[in-house]
Amino acid sequence: MTVDDGNFVLHGAILYMKSEEELFETADGYLVCMEGVSAGVFEELPEEFSDWPLIDCPEELIIPGLIDTREDAMLANVRGLGTYLTEEAFAEAYAEPEAKRIASDRQYEKRSFDAFIETIYVGPATRAVINGGSDYAAAARLARMLDETGLGGLVGLSCTDAEHTAEEVLENAKKFLSRIKRRRLANVKPALLIDEEKTSAALKEALQRLTEEAKVSVLNVQPPLRGRQADFVRAAADEAGSFEEFFSALTLKPGRLIGDVGTFAPGSEFDAVILSDVNLDTMRELTPAERLLRVLNYGDDRSVVGKFVNGWKVY
Repeated sequence: MTVDDGNFVLHGAILYMKSEEELFETADGYLVCMEGVSAGVFEELPEEFSDWPLIDCPEELIIPGLIDTREDAMLANVRGLGTYLTEEAFAEAYAEPEAKRIASDRQYEKRSFDAFIETIYVGPATRAVINGGSDYAAAARLARMLDETGLGGLVGLSCTDAEHTAEEVLENAKKFLSRIKRRRLANVKPALLIDEEKTSAALKEALQRLTEEAKVSVLNVQPPLRGRQADFVRAAADEAGSFEEFFSALTLKPGRLIGDVGTFAPGSEFDAVILSDVNLDTMRELTPAERLLRVLNYGDDRSVVGKFVNGWKVY
């Protein structure tokens, strides 16, 4: 039996949300992965798992992989620019020209998507909800590239009839879903993204019928974050009134959007991240939750030392 079989144990400080209000926290626990699914967290390792491969994390934190729901692949090269601009001015100055360049230059597209995915890969997220733009072929390529890393999530096609006819948008959506289906991706699913204010009622209805047939989601696109990619963590902190709300907004709540992820509750898909805070010195004795806050606020990609998706070791 090996870790590659999806049957193993992680040992160390473990945190996860049992519900949106209830935090589980232990400084010394055992998290069991059974065939890619969580078998639960235990204070003492049950005898039946005693001979399973054990990954010991004596100085690290073990949490469910974070889920980033505010990503826009079209903004990969313009993050941090024009943060003082209004949304409309930013679109005119940066977002729209960038989307046109990505659409017209395949090499530029590939380099942009590679860099965009790399920032997710080295960070604390295991899955993301990504706006892949309105070009169905490019969005499908992005989904394939993300899946090849071992990461997961939803890649969405932007669907609005503000600039295209409803018939054109619907046809592009059908082509996008068809391409994703043919590629048989392991961890990445398609979605159709709409802007409630810019999408006609007729198109919304047609897309809803299409997604019911294809069994995929129609999601209202969230405004992208224009700062550094880790700002989805800061956005969650700004909107939360407690640690539980903050941690749930990064794991359990978006996990329900993706599937049964974002928690270590028995039966959930096994997504886990191992975080190190050894370079964040402090004279205080901190709880696992306090240590997690310090890593997310002051750590960097060196803090992420292990990552699993569906029980498969990404690194």
